[in-house]
Amino acid sequence: MNNREKIILVCILFLAFILRFYKLGQNPPSLTWDETAIGYNAYSILKTGRDEHGRFLPINYFTSFGDYKPPISVYLTIPSVAIFGLNEFSTRFPSAFLGTLTVLITYFLVKKMFNKDSGVTKFISLSNKGQSLKTKRTVLKKESNRLKSVISNLLNLEPRTSSLEPAIASLLLAISPWHILSSRAGFEANIATFFIVLGAYFFIKAIKNKGWLLLLSAFCFLLSIYTFNTPRLFVPIFLFGLSIIYRKKLFQIKKWVLLSTFFGLILIAPLIPHFLSPEGSLRFKEVNIFTDLEVIKTANQRISAEENSFLARILHNRRIGYTLLFTKHYFDHFNPGYLFFHGDVNPKFSTQDTGQLYLIELPFLILGLFFLFKQKQKGKWVILLWLLSGLIPAGTARETPHALRTLVTLPTWQILIAFGVLGIFNELKTKRYKKIFVFMFSCFHVFMFLCFLHNYFLHYPKEFSREWQYGYKQTVLYTKEIVEDYDEILVSNVYGRPYVYFLYYFQYSPLKYQQKAIREKNIYGQYTVKGFDKFKFGNLGGLISENKAGKVLLVGRSEEILKEAMVLKEIKFLNGETAFIISEIIL
Repeated sequence: MNNREKIILVCILFLAFILRFYKLGQNPPSLTWDETAIGYNAYSILKTGRDEHGRFLPINYFTSFGDYKPPISVYLTIPSVAIFGLNEFSTRFPSAFLGTLTVLITYFLVKKMFNKDSGVTKFISLSNKGQSLKTKRTVLKKESNRLKSVISNLLNLEPRTSSLEPAIASLLLAISPWHILSSRAGFEANIATFFIVLGAYFFIKAIKNKGWLLLLSAFCFLLSIYTFNTPRLFVPIFLFGLSIIYRKKLFQIKKWVLLSTFFGLILIAPLIPHFLSPEGSLRFKEVNIFTDLEVIKTANQRISAEENSFLARILHNRRIGYTLLFTKHYFDHFNPGYLFFHGDVNPKFSTQDTGQLYLIELPFLILGLFFLFKQKQKGKWVILLWLLSGLIPAGTARETPHALRTLVTLPTWQILIAFGVLGIFNELKTKRYKKIFVFMFSCFHVFMFLCFLHNYFLHYPKEFSREWQYGYKQTVLYTKEIVEDYDEILVSNVYGRPYVYFLYYFQYSPLKYQQKAIREKNIYGQYTVKGFDKFKFGNLGGLISENKAGKVLLVGRSEEILKEAMVLKEIKFLNGETAFIISEIIL
């Protein structure tokens, strides 16, 4: 890497850092339940060595709400909580930091994946295989011609594709709305994506020249499995595909393949009992299409309507129904509206006025496929495999398209777009046309990027603060000031799981919570926290009728508050609508 490439990479990395860390604690405007749970469990481990449920240093899962979170995100949050304290910045720091590093690793991944072997490497390889002198001379002659061509291109100031493709791909990822939004929240999927990109980089590097790096590759892929649920399906498929693409190379370093496989099996072993348990399959059962009984009902109705004929049993078989449903959900992720216009319908993953990719990138994404397949390196098959297999886990889910479950496909989209941009650039015959192309592409791309930033930092927090559970922090901090004045605090659970916010912003002693928590576990393994200390959580009407404890603080929506209660504080969403009413009453 020359000095010019280093400067470009540093600038891209700095841009990625700013976009992910600027106002990280303020936007998104509030922590989600999951972020808060990750932060508090990290705080609990830091203080007591146990999670909120009292389990000592869990290695297979954190029980949390009963959603059994993979453990790596919690453990990665411990250092930032120890350094910065328990707050929004520290909770989101691992995702933002590793999101920035993903941009860096993307550069080296693309460079390594599409970098041709040198003539010296080929000559040594041929020498080791005992090839004839004539064959060696042929290789040297080809390499001599290639060197002349490179020198000629340099003299004519032609761009070197091998250095530009990595830079463009990493730059596109740095400014990607998809990746920026996922990096600025404590999403486990974003951390898992970092490990997958790093694992792919070590794999390609091991294939190229350093077989021992397969151990690091296996370790990174395993970390992704310990971080998020999607890689648990994606990684085995991806690795199987890689083993087919590079089967000859892997056979040459079979010692490291066997060691990496053995190493991986040892590290995955603690997860296997959890995978096989009812709790381990709970999340999959909740979201997958194969537990949708409507498919079976429809199949039975149609078979019955056709009098149970042989043809009806074939055409309306439920397996065909599920296959068609999976196919539809899979290809939902190629919907142009989702990719280029409005993005994911969930505002946590999209600003709703920008797609997961920028509209200007559409033609270059399509052209990128064409130019990618003109490449002779096997890296083209890796990119295709990565993209197509990365959508499989999301295709099995009921909600599609889903930006978070397909985050593992990054940065393949950006790599394809980079190939499209450079492919068109290289096809232009004159410097004048090339300059015009670069100017026009840059202007449109910068305009769309600035529009995204404007909306994200100015309008997005106000419009979607409700979706980010805004108001809990303000409510808890106000309650914290007056908590000693009341016998009990009754909190509505109308917005979800309020208890974790009270633990988080009170920085409530994890040891005391482990001893005093009142929890209820349902038949599916999910937990509902009924209360701890002075705090009770649930339906506010039911809580009021059950508790006659004297002076009580009520926290809920305006329609839940008793008329005779005295209103102390109104907490509003950023759009001005009322989120919570805090009042007091004597019961």
